[in-house]
Amino acid sequence: MPSDPTSPPLGFACRRGDNRHEVQALFYHAIMERIPRQAFASPRGVPKGWVPVGNVAWVEGVLGRRFTPDYAPAFLQSWLRRKTWTQEHWPTTLPVFLKPADRYKRFNGVVVGEESKLRRHGPFFCSEVVQFIDEWRYYLADGRVLAAHWYAGDELTTPAAPSLDMAWPAGWCGAVDFGRLSTGEIALIEAHHPYACGWYGRVGEGKVYAEWLLAGWRYLNALP
Repeated sequence: MPSDPTSPPLGFACRRGDNRHEVQALFYHAIMERIPRQAFASPRGVPKGWVPVGNVAWVEGVLGRRFTPDYAPAFLQSWLRRKTWTQEHWPTTLPVFLKPADRYKRFNGVVVGEESKLRRHGPFFCSEVVQFIDEWRYYLADGRVLAAHWYAGDELTTPAAPSLDMAWPAGWCGAVDFGRLSTGEIALIEAHHPYACGWYGRVGEGKVYAEWLLAGWRYLNALP
């Protein structure tokens, strides 16, 4: 893979049949910039140095490894505005929001109440149940915000992403979701490694998404 962070990728790779919004945005940019792009039937067919776009299984298949989620890294702890914890056993204190703590998308995050019949094995990332009115995703690369887009809440207003008074760690790459609580406070929803995250900008803004994916790909490959 090129070592120059400003150099273009060797190519972009998606799973055959994947035509989601983020793939369209990325491939539109690749066409405009004449960057190779291709759909593959299997991660094993993706050439070395190509940047994958797609779901968790696809990207981790190309990477050849999984990353353990860190939904609330230390530099974002003060933004949680609620109690969170991890545990191995199924929770008995209900209701609670939980999601898998060991890998991304082993199951979708869910609020579990007294009436729930859902059962999964741990470990779990748990949180007090709160209500988010609006939600935004911030795309970070090398410690700076490349873009921030609303993705859930009041579709009539779709408010612009709040300007956050914080310094992002230099060199950190990832996606960070923030939301407005029913109390009016802005709070962290979760952080995510820089892959398998939907693009909430326009298709024509694929250049920004491509920049984020490329920086993230290099960041991931440099992690121990």
